[in-house]
Amino acid sequence: MICRHPTAKEVANGPGSPFSRLLSISRLLAIEPWSEMVTAPMGDAAIAEIFLLALYGLFADHPSLEVMEQRAQLLAARFAPRSSKTGARS
Repeated sequence: MICRHPTAKEVANGPGSPFSRLLSISRLLAIEPWSEMVTAPMGDAAIAEIFLLALYGLFADHPSLEVMEQRAQLLAARFAPRSSKTGARS
């Protein structure tokens, strides 16, 4: 998404009504990334849907980056537990 910010700034400062510019920015920063995420292979459809709903909920209270990282780690651990065989940690 970071690579989309320069284009979003151009759109925000470009021609068109505030409505059309805001809609274009929404497509660029929210709808297009969402489309890429929901069409990616995720395995079990019901589990993938719950994961995406839970991920979306992580942003609801506008957490700090640190809190967001902690939440994402907890969510990932719940849906894709680390293998005890490898002992790998990130």
